[in-house]
Amino acid sequence: TGMLHSNPGDYAWGQSGLDAIVTQLLGQLENTGPPPADKEKISSLPTVAVTQEQVDTGLECPVCKEDYSVAEQVRQLPCNHFYHSSCIVPWLELHDTCPVCRKSLKGEDSSRQ
Repeated sequence: TGMLHSNPGDYAWGQSGLDAIVTQLLGQLENTGPPPADKEKISSLPTVAVTQEQVDTGLECPVCKEDYSVAEQVRQLPCNHFYHSSCIVPWLELHDTCPVCRKSLKGEDSSRQ
């Protein structure tokens, strides 16, 4: 019936061998994608106040999905996407791209890598 009748770890190199393979594969994934953004570039991102017009359009933080309120201070990326500082800075410390459009803070499109 296609069902395994014993421990899946028995089919590879034992449970510890299987764990080692999975750990190695996950470790390789951590180092893929764009590099972190420069600290200076992150700190130089403008902080802007949310306008009534933006609130009326239902603008929300793409990371936490919370609606913005009028006059709330948010960070503006070069691609004109807006984020809470506490939402975008941790991302930029890992990736030099906008999470929405994948444009680099340097203005390059990194989605084609």
